[in-house]
Formats: sequence, structure tokens, C-alpha cells
Amino acid sequence: MFGSGRVRRLIPLLAAALVATAGVALHTADAADAATTVPRVSLPVSTYTLPNGLQVVFSRDPHVSTVSTNIWYHVGAANEHAGQTGFAHLFEHMMFQGSGHIPEGKLEKLIEGTGAFFNASTSFDRTNYLMGDLPADRLELALWAESDRMGFLLDRLDAASLYNQQQVVRNERRQNWEQSPYALSDQELYYQLFPTTHPYHADVIGSHTDVQNAKLDEVRKFFKTYYLPNNATLVVAGNFDPTRAKSWITKYFGPIKKGATPPKPDVTIPKITAEKDVTLTDKVDLQRVTMGWLTSPAFKPGDAAGDITANLLANGESSLLYRDLVRGKKIAQSVQASQYSLHYPSVFTITATAKPGHTAEELKAAIDADLATMRKTGPSATALQSAKNTEIGDLVRNMEKIGDFDGRADNFNRYNAYLGTPDYLQKDINRYAVIDAAAVKSFATDQLRADARVVVDTVPGEKVLPPDPAPPPAPTAKTAAVKSAQAWRDKVPGPTAAPAVQLPQIERFQLPNGLPVFLVQSHDLPVLTASLVSRYGSAQDPAGKPGLAAFVAAAVRQGAGKKDADAIAARTASLGADLLTKAHTEYTELTLQLLAPQAGPGVDLVAQLARHATFAGDAVTRVRSDMQVSVAQQKTNASTTAWKVMLRQVFGAKHPYGHLPGGTHHGLGTITPADVKGFAGKAFTPTTAALILAGDLTPAAARTIATKAFGDWHGSGLLPATPGAATPAGARVAVVDMPGAAQTALEVAEVGLSRLDPDFERTEIGNRIYGSLGLSSRLNINLREKHGYTYGVYSYLGANRGRGLFDVSGSVETAHTGDAVREILAELNRIREHDVTATELAQGKQSYLGSIPALFQSTKDAASTTATMFILGLPTDYYRNLAGRVAPLTAAQVREALARHLDPSALQVIAAGDKAKIESQLQALKRGTPTQLHYDGTPMVTPRAESTPPRPQH
Repeated sequence: MFGSGRVRRLIPLLAAALVATAGVALHTADAADAATTVPRVSLPVSTYTLPNGLQVVFSRDPHVSTVSTNIWYHVGAANEHAGQTGFAHLFEHMMFQGSGHIPEGKLEKLIEGTGAFFNASTSFDRTNYLMGDLPADRLELALWAESDRMGFLLDRLDAASLYNQQQVVRNERRQNWEQSPYALSDQELYYQLFPTTHPYHADVIGSHTDVQNAKLDEVRKFFKTYYLPNNATLVVAGNFDPTRAKSWITKYFGPIKKGATPPKPDVTIPKITAEKDVTLTDKVDLQRVTMGWLTSPAFKPGDAAGDITANLLANGESSLLYRDLVRGKKIAQSVQASQYSLHYPSVFTITATAKPGHTAEELKAAIDADLATMRKTGPSATALQSAKNTEIGDLVRNMEKIGDFDGRADNFNRYNAYLGTPDYLQKDINRYAVIDAAAVKSFATDQLRADARVVVDTVPGEKVLPPDPAPPPAPTAKTAAVKSAQAWRDKVPGPTAAPAVQLPQIERFQLPNGLPVFLVQSHDLPVLTASLVSRYGSAQDPAGKPGLAAFVAAAVRQGAGKKDADAIAARTASLGADLLTKAHTEYTELTLQLLAPQAGPGVDLVAQLARHATFAGDAVTRVRSDMQVSVAQQKTNASTTAWKVMLRQVFGAKHPYGHLPGGTHHGLGTITPADVKGFAGKAFTPTTAALILAGDLTPAAARTIATKAFGDWHGSGLLPATPGAATPAGARVAVVDMPGAAQTALEVAEVGLSRLDPDFERTEIGNRIYGSLGLSSRLNINLREKHGYTYGVYSYLGANRGRGLFDVSGSVETAHTGDAVREILAELNRIREHDVTATELAQGKQSYLGSIPALFQSTKDAASTTATMFILGLPTDYYRNLAGRVAPLTAAQVREALARHLDPSALQVIAAGDKAKIESQLQALKRGTPTQLHYDGTPMVTPRAESTPPRPQH
């Protein structure tokens, strides 16, 4: 994958998940008690440097059960030259292809087999490699592996491995850029912001032509120039012994020779002195305007003001542009803003998507008027304080996750790269705390000028894709690895002594009214997640009204008690909180993430939404409009379309699991205020819901806060019934035609088993080996690493109260759609008919057990995990006792469970792609004639005779 930095995004208003992060607060009475005290956060950080130049950062946390490594190589797209676009990103992939002492395919099995994850990303300024959530006794394994990739990658880099990853990268480009709606607009923005001579002009992922034309000797030279110990920083964070870690780092990284100092990019920062307007056509239904400016470099004066300004303008439902364009004028479906902090320099963007019937020109005019207001008056004191609370809250919450992108280790590396010190967290908090209205006004006036920007208008029309040359024939054989002079590295480090895994205790108490309260304590950071969870989700949508649960989840934030939607948004902003109101298949959640000192007011806000939502007619009308537009937008997204159609095909249109939580256009149109109130009245009661508190809170405080907010709540409701049997569609192969699609979105699925089935755990272990483990699964080794058909394909075993879903999902190269399905089926037959190997079984078990600590790493993780246990009726000690159930399982038991619950003959194949290019491939599978479906899963209507006009399509 690729990406970078803290790019603030407001998720568009999707029906299934309406998300609001805090933004500009209004002048409401209770906004005045917003948190104004700057939190004091201290995380241990120490540094040293090896003689070969490798910088090392340690951050030990003895309260967690895992450890993570994070390496930043100080090379990105900024270090590339004309004709070599995408080299840094290509190398991100090459680093997974094996190295001198790690044969190709072994690294994935070693790391993912411990229950950890590993990944990487490339930006303009850096490339990072993560090994996250490792069991605390496997740090030496990670250090051995990372040092081998640094020092000995070229021993195995040959034409065959390069060719394979060229195809994988090109599939990634097709999937993430060419297939995705509006992605070409972001690409065009950078083309216009930066001249062709600037290293930020080209996409980080590179062009098809440059990636395909990369020569082996050029790639090797690029590695020798930049992938050096003296051009890298290693962060180790989590539970580890610093003395032992230092000895391992000396052992494995110390012998790697220092290289010549890499050349710095020779960059002239461009200046834009006149507005550039570009119109782009894409296969979309709604027009969009994207504005971009060149702004202050990362951590330089003005950069923090850029983040705050983005927050004020378009970060949440109380922000200036949201209130004006979305809620006020009703001309925008969504709006977002971000300050993308970079070296040469940063980029500030505003993006707004029009409502049906409105244009990019209307959006541009409205945005310009609001920008003029910001330049003239600046923000109010209340709005500014809320924006600062939000930035600081987000920053602290990001540090909960140790090994993730934008998590603790990654942020230490980011600080080090841009500032020369990893110990900058408190100063980072302080730089937001001191921003005043004058700084915001100055940023808007000086840096967001109309004559210094690029505007890209995206309108419905033809999607014009860049050249996509056919690859040459693949190399016929791999080259033998170079024999290493350090043969001692061949020995894979085993587990070392480590503290026992300590999962947090889930404490439970009950209020007198019957409301269960769960508490998961965590005191490392002053953060809290408060979640009210109802057992009613989209599976309880009434017949003919799919989407009702999601409708309720969206509508609760439109008005509660005496607060209207603006006041609720302002209150959320004043708390510096993130509010999520979302319907899942089996439950609905009202979740607030915030700093722990605001726990009382935060839980009170959640209680107001659950207990006193008004569901006024105008709010219902607004929610319906937003949700119906979102449903309409889904048809331009191949992956979402394939998933939606698959659910209908596998379960049946009338089954509780047969639709997306967001519902259908028709179903949403039938929902009335009475429907919404009736569903909420059943879903939100002390007997059908639970309050979950996770974070820096004591049991006494939790009881006091819960009692104050919910103690006088009364009412009762029936628990929902478990969904019955599915009624799968008859067609075994279905096609949704998307002419010109860059790839085929595939779903190969059938009904699975219940999460409560005694066979679930052994089936899940088999599923991990088959396709869900990650890069080391049989599916990815076959389709991605061996054949290069896809950027990634994964299997999924649904965890539902009723019989859920078994699904294989991914986007594949159009020309190999049939081949990909054939391999998916072949791998499933193989794992059902033959025992997995002893090594695979051990890795499957360990990955299952080793991934459990990550389920509780952040307060949001802990709340979500506890919510799932509550919904399924699992005991609070379920995960503490899992090892005792999993350890004795045999390969035969895993195979028998897979054979019992997964039937290849029952699998349905759903393909969303270019019918003209894939239909014959699917026909050749001999699973029946492919049935053509609409994007919503309804059958296409065939004319009865040539002279008879076609019947209307639905």
C-alpha cells in the first residue's frame, strides 16, 4: 500500500456509517465548558545510534503484551527522477520478496504466523515498514528479518521477482486509482499543483509505463543508494527488555556496512500566481470540486494553523462548510478539508461532492464565500477552542495504537524525520494549543488565496485512463540466491522468555434498571471510549424497509431533547470528541471517543442521543436524502456493488443478512418518522442495550457516571430472534456489467456457519490458512505472489448469531478473471480434501491466539471487542480461555470442519466488471451460463423478441 502522514479526512455521509469528527462549535450554552486544559502526556523515549549510522529509538511500555518495530527509510517519491516514477513504492513491494537468508514466501509465514501483522507504505518523503503486535517473545525474529531485508535483499532480487511485483503494483494502481471513483481527480490536482520537474508531480505509485519499464540494474542501484543503515531509523515500541533488544540490534544490524550519504532531492518549491481551473470527466453520478494550495512545510510555521483551519472549515458536522453547503444550502453531499504535511511543501485541499442536480460551480462559489468570511473575521473563540480540542484529542488517541500506521511508533519516526528528535509529543500538543484566531486568519488570508490555487471540477462522463501497456513475457526461471558470507543468519530466531500475556479484565455490573455496564480499564493515556450498544442492527430491519437501523443511527444525531443537529455537533466539538453512530448487521452503536477528563459530559451526550432523540420530520427527510444519494453513489464502485449483489445472491433479498446496512433506495423511501421512533423504542432500552466504557476510568467513577446518565432510564424490549435459513439465488455465476472497468471485483461466497457453532474456531483456523491470514495465506501466495493476478484477495468467515457468510473477496486483473476464480476454487478443494501441514496448523493456531491482544490495544478496540461479546452472548472471559480450546486441535479436525461447513459446489461467483471481456472466461468455468444483474442485484430483463421493445429496467 502507499500513503502518508496525518491527512485529515471527513468520511462521506454513507448510509451504514455516519461519522462526525469534531469541528467548528457554535455558540451554545454547554460549549463553554469545553476542555481548555492542555493534557500532559508522557511516553518514554530514548535514542542511540550505531556506528554504521542506524538511528534507534526505544519506547518501552510494560503494560502491553506485544511489541512492534517500525523502520523509516528516508526515501520516497521525492527521490525519484523522470522515467523512474514509482520506484520507491515498487521497492516497498520488493522488500517482501525474500532476502539473503529468508527465501521468498517465508517472511510472511514467520511474521503472520505469530499473530502479528506486517505492512509498509510509501509517501513522497519516506517509506515505512511495520511489524506490529508481535508477541513480546518474538522481537528477535522481527529484528533478524528487518536486518536481513536491509543488508541482503539484493542476494535474492532477480528478474522473476521484479516482474511479479511489477504486475502486483500495476494491479494496485488499477484497483486504487483507476477503478476508484474520483481518484483520478486527486491525481490531476497534483499534476497541476507541481510542474513536471518537481518530485511531487507524479503519483507515488508511479505510471504503468515507468513501473513496467523498470530494469533490474536500475532497481538494484536505487536500493544501494537509499536502503542503508545511515538512511534509516528503527523504532522499537511496546513490551521488551531494552538491554536484550540493544544486543540483538547490535548483532543483526551492526555488521551491515554504512553507505555513501544519499543525495538530497534538488527541489525548487513552486509558486502559483494565478488560479488554474481544470475539468475532468469520470464515471460518477455527482459532480465534485477539489481545490488545492501549496502551504507551509511540515512542522514549519503555519503548518499547525493549517491543520486547525482544515478542522474549522470542513472537519465535522459543526464545521463552517458542512453547516453551509450540506445542512444549509443543501447543495453538497459531503465536504472535507486537510493539511497534508510534507517537506517540499505541504498541500492543503478542500473537496466537496455535489448533491444531485447541483454543480461544481455552485460548490466553488459557496466555498469562496465561506473562505472570504474566514479571511475577514477569523474563527470565534468557541470554534477555535473546539478545533484545538479536536486536534489534541486526535493526536493523543493516535498514540494508543503502538504499531499501526499513524500510531505510536510511526509518530516517533515522523517526529524524528522532520524534526530530528522523536521526543516531540508534548511539544506537538502544545503547538496546537497556542494557535490563536490571528494565526488561522493569517493562514486563510496568506496561504489560501484564490490566485494561488488549483481547482479540479469532476463531472460525469468518460473515464480517460492513462496508458496501460501489456507486460512482456515473464522470465522463465528464478536466479539462485547469492551464498552469504554470514551463514549464521540462516538460523531463524526462536521465541525468547517473555512476560505472560495479560489480557485486560472485563468488569461487569448492572444498574437497577437492568442496563449492563462493562468496564475495561486502561490507564496509560488519558483517553476513553464510551459506547452504548443495542442488540438491534440491520438484521432487524422490517420486511420492505431495508436500511431502517442505519436510518435510526443517522437520525439520533439530528436532534435530541432541546438540542438540534447543530447543537449536538457543537457539543461533540466542544468535547474534542469523535462521535460514531452506526448500524452493523447484528447491532447498532452510539460511540464517543474523547479524553478521559471529559468522561462525564461525554457519557451524558451518548445518553441524550439514545434516550431523547426527537426524530422530527425535517430530520427524517434530511437523513433519507443523504442515505438515498449514498446508495446511488455505490453503483459506481465495483467492490461495493459486488458485495451488495453477493449478499442478495447468497442469502436472498428478504433474508435479514441479504442487504447492506445502508439499505436500498426504495426501502429508504418508505421509512416514516413513526418507523424510526418505533425501531428506536425497541432498540434502545435498558434490557436490549449495554453501556461499554473502555479507558482511563476507575470502577467507582464508571458506576457514578453510568448511574447519572442512565440510572433513571426505564423501559423494556424483546431480544431479537436469531435469523433463520437463507434462500440462495439459483444462479451460480452472476455478472454486473461495468463497461471499461479497470479490474474485476470478485466475490465467491456461500452461507457459512454461526459464530456460536462449536466448529467455528477450528473452521476459522482453516480459513486463516486458506485466505484470511494475510500475505502468507494460500490464496495470496497463489493469486498474488505466484501469478500476479491481484493486489490482494482474502477470505472471510462471518461472525454472526445466525449462519453467516463465507466469502472470498478481491479485485483481479480483467484478463485473468476466470483464472482467478479457478484458483480460488482449486485452493478450497485442496484444503478441504487434504490435511494442512503441521507447520501451517501451528501458524494458524498461533496467528489466531497471537492476534488476541490487539483486540484490546486501544480503547476503541477494547470497546468494540466487548460489544461483540455482548451481542453474541459470549462470556467476559471468552478470550482468556481460548488457548485451552485451540491448542489441542488437530489437522484432521480442521479439515473435517472445513469439509462440513464449506461446499465448493454451493459457492456463488459474483463479478462486477467489463462483461464483454469477462463473460466468456466465466462461462468456461462450467458453472452454468452467467446471469446478468443490475448493480442492486435485481435481474436484467431480456427482450422477448427482436421487434418487441425492451421492458423497463429496474
